[in-house]
Amino acid sequence: MATQFPPAFVRKTVNGQKVVSDEVLKSGLSTEDHIVPIHSVRVLTLADGSVVYGCRNHPFEGTLGEVRKHSHAEDGIRRGGHRSPAASHDDAVAAGTVATRKLPYPSAEALSRTLWEVLEDAEKFDDWEDAFAGQQQTIDDLRQQLAAANLRAAEAEKAVTAMKRKVARAFKTLGLNVEG
Repeated sequence: MATQFPPAFVRKTVNGQKVVSDEVLKSGLSTEDHIVPIHSVRVLTLADGSVVYGCRNHPFEGTLGEVRKHSHAEDGIRRGGHRSPAASHDDAVAAGTVATRKLPYPSAEALSRTLWEVLEDAEKFDDWEDAFAGQQQTIDDLRQQLAAANLRAAEAEKAVTAMKRKVARAFKTLGLNVEG
């Protein structure tokens, strides 16, 4: 397996012990027929039979957790082989390149309220909703009355215009010349 996934950094000894084998760490997705490697971590078998983990790119050995922390710190590689972002979100916000996601803290007054006070306000809100609904109904009624009044005014204006025409014809018939 070492020839299939060769190390980037070759070790001959670790803590005075000769390295017998240097293999890539197999991920939990590996099967007997197919190896899914974790390239950043090497499994080192020593001459005394102990197993140590090593960094692929640097002369660093230790437990699996230590090697992963080292890989992350040195190469920016997290578990799963993904690269870390260039800067954390907080750093980007501080630099002004990203808008903040943090919401403002509630006021001390808001935090000091009891559940009963909040529920009482909710009931008042429901009362206001009812009042607004009643006012909306009144507004709708007034709009309908205004529309009806506008129709009556238009009909009255037509009647006045028709009456003016009749009066003008009557004066014309009588031979009177009335303008306007």
